[in-house]
Amino acid sequence: MAGKLNPRNSEVARQKIQTTVILKRLQDHHLGKLELSDTQISVGQFLISYSLPKPAQTVENVGTVTVKWQ
Repeated sequence: MAGKLNPRNSEVARQKIQTTVILKRLQDHHLGKLELSDTQISVGQFLISYSLPKPAQTVENVGTVTVKWQ
C-alpha cells in the first residue's frame, strides 16, 4: 500500500469535517430539529470563529437599500 503523499492533508480534511459537523448541529438547532443548551451553542460559535476565516466588513449601496456584511 502506498504511503500518504502529504500527511498535512489528512489534518486539513479532519478540521473541515469537524467544522461541517459543528455547523450542521447549529443549523439543526436553528431549524428546531435538535435541542442544544446555551453552553453548547456558545462553544459551537466559538469553535466556528476559529475554524472559518472572518469575512471583511463591507458596505454595499444598492439603490435605496444599504447592505452591511459583518
